[in-house]
Amino acid sequence: MKGVFVGLTTLDSVYLVDQLPGADEKCVARDFAMNAGGPATNAAVTFAYLGGRPCLVSAIGTSPAAALVHADLTRHRIRHLELVPEQTAGDPAGGPGGTGQHLGQVGAPHLPPGTRAGGIRAKYGPPATTGAVMRTKVTGTGHPGAVENGGLVVPGQAGSFGRGRAAAVNTATTGDGGVPGTVGSGPAGPGSSFALPMSAVMVTSVTGERAVASTHGMVPRCTANTAAAAAVADADVVLVDGHQVDAAIGLLRSLRRGGPPVLLDGGSWKPGTERILPLVDVVICSTAFRPPGFDPGADILDLLLHYGPFFVAVTDGPGPIRWATKDRRGYVLPPVVTARDTLGAGDIFHGAFAWMMAHGAIATDELVSSLGEASRVAARSVQTFGPRSWMT
Repeated sequence: MKGVFVGLTTLDSVYLVDQLPGADEKCVARDFAMNAGGPATNAAVTFAYLGGRPCLVSAIGTSPAAALVHADLTRHRIRHLELVPEQTAGDPAGGPGGTGQHLGQVGAPHLPPGTRAGGIRAKYGPPATTGAVMRTKVTGTGHPGAVENGGLVVPGQAGSFGRGRAAAVNTATTGDGGVPGTVGSGPAGPGSSFALPMSAVMVTSVTGERAVASTHGMVPRCTANTAAAAAVADADVVLVDGHQVDAAIGLLRSLRRGGPPVLLDGGSWKPGTERILPLVDVVICSTAFRPPGFDPGADILDLLLHYGPFFVAVTDGPGPIRWATKDRRGYVLPPVVTARDTLGAGDIFHGAFAWMMAHGAIATDELVSSLGEASRVAARSVQTFGPRSWMT
């Protein structure tokens, strides 16, 4: 299964501490990890671990820290296509693994709610037939049910996760679908020199809560190129994380009817999110996802559906995952675990959910089941320190 992940890449330094230091205080970390981070990047790593063939489309550049990021991507067998800063859009080269003509900056207004540039939603939108509805709560071990209005329950079980055969596939020569590229494409070409965003993370050992300082706001606005568009067209699923809005919209508008389903990792509301929402099929966001001026008494699910996605959901840490379509609503109960480190849990959730979508989870009941599957993968990840150690 092939997935394309468009968005942010950072270099994360993660420290496990007993407590956060106060003003003018120092502390000694119990443990330390350094790896590539960012929502789309962590989701791509998860997708690869589960057996998929991910292609990450992001801006890494040529700073000294970029080599560490490329090494991590290579270790996890992730193909990378470099985004090009807009100020170099006249250069026809897209960097190694990303050669091709630029799609250009997307400056047009966002589409009206309920529309999709290529008409892709027409393929995925109709809700599935529920069939016989169970009236007793699903209690299987680790398989949360999806409780709907009126207490009606549908099963939360879907296919099992595994490493699969994809680990044996070498995309270093031709990349996905024959598009030139490499696994961890190495330094980008001229014109792509900028400071790779860095994140310093402190995880509190007792609670697993994290505090993050990041420079991701310093990443230049970028455009995508035809190599990235070809990868998107050849994918089984596309995930965008809300960063690099112009590039993401350009890629999504390049799709045609019958293209892959598109998932938005909402995270928090970002400038330009309203332009992306009409172009995606599924949105999963956190409780922090709030547009400016949003009425705190209103339901964010209603707002998301108004923009056009046919399936939307809101995660709430260890709390219930609420979901909605135009005609149905419910929630999924994630597993109860003791969290040691919650860093990247949402990204891992989205990577697992994208894995299920790539395998054909498109109908409503399948997507609800996928929420349960993804929550189990994320629950496993928070029980160990660092965003990678759960994979060993």
